[in-house]
Amino acid sequence: MGTRDTKAAARAVGFADRIFDQEEMRDANAVPEPEGGEATAAAVEHLGKRFATLPGMVRHAFGRTRDHAGNLSSDPLQGLSEIVQNSEDLGASEVRILTRKRDLLVAHNGAPVRLPDVVALAMPWLSSKADEAESTGRFGIGLMTLQSLSPHLEVHSGHYRVRIGDPYVSVAEPLVVPDWFADDAWTVLRVPFAPGALDAESVDGWLAAWTSGALLFLDHVSDITHLDTQGGVRHRLALSREPGPGFEAEVGGGPAEVGTHLARAATGTRWLVCRTTVPSPSGIDRAHKAAGPTTTLAVALPLGHGGPGRIHVGLPVQEIGPAGGLRADQERCRSVKSFVPSPQAKGWSSRTPAGGAQASASSASHCSERHGPSLPCSLVARRSGRGSGRVGRPSTTL
Repeated sequence: MGTRDTKAAARAVGFADRIFDQEEMRDANAVPEPEGGEATAAAVEHLGKRFATLPGMVRHAFGRTRDHAGNLSSDPLQGLSEIVQNSEDLGASEVRILTRKRDLLVAHNGAPVRLPDVVALAMPWLSSKADEAESTGRFGIGLMTLQSLSPHLEVHSGHYRVRIGDPYVSVAEPLVVPDWFADDAWTVLRVPFAPGALDAESVDGWLAAWTSGALLFLDHVSDITHLDTQGGVRHRLALSREPGPGFEAEVGGGPAEVGTHLARAATGTRWLVCRTTVPSPSGIDRAHKAAGPTTTLAVALPLGHGGPGRIHVGLPVQEIGPAGGLRADQERCRSVKSFVPSPQAKGWSSRTPAGGAQASASSASHCSERHGPSLPCSLVARRSGRGSGRVGRPSTTL
């Protein structure tokens, strides 16, 4: 390593220390990135040393939390859902999945990994997105639900080659993937597992249960493709979106401009998606998550087809009856796949169900005028933040 590389590595180690020693992640993104591959590896190695030299009881607590993360969901592929959520937050439009005999690969074309992300991946309950009201990802524990498949997770992105859980953070071996799966600009996550722990048919079934309707309230991800080992398509979820005319409605006790678009799956299934933004409830904090000045309400009405109503927190988390009312609390509970009526969640969501019902009723009326009567079920997404709605999706009576 030359003098220049040695200096870059020393600076990178200092960057790692600055992030590691912060009490919160709020200012972590202001820390510069390492310069080049060797400096990046030096920063990752140093983070591993910092974790390894923590007090024994702290290391034990980290280990126990990580080991039990696989029990947070009854779904062994819940971690795959978390990867898709994170891809959405990073602005990815595509997610690709490849199931092999000894590992699961998931790639996305969103923003690359940065040094604060490495720290957040390694520390249970720490999230680099807690202060981002518009993000759908929850706690840093999310990806650790992959513990049900493997005690290790690798992340390959740009100069970063990171192995998480061995036992803390280390530099991973280089990963070579087929050109048709991902190029150098993509981020690839690798989950190694024991033979027989997972097969491609199980991933196909998991995606089939989602259907393309799972993508209705994502702003960026519009294509999730499960590929075989030759690059052929095994299963694909995809939506195209066509802007539609807006309309005015009364939502949350006041007038609101509602935007619409027509979402269409490759199978021909269609939904009318209606979306509006209202002021967030005042004087109430969200549990473990930043709150923005506005909350987005979104309703998806099926056009000529059935299916259960579902609640989304970005992606589907819970099915409900085809017709009925539901208050969708913003906060997900410890099972990761449902909602918890915590005091914070009750306060947050109790201000918005009426708005969700009004939005649904107005959307149904608009849908009937333009497309004929829709079926009595809906998907509703609610989010606090800016932009389009991707946080809870309360279904309502139409």
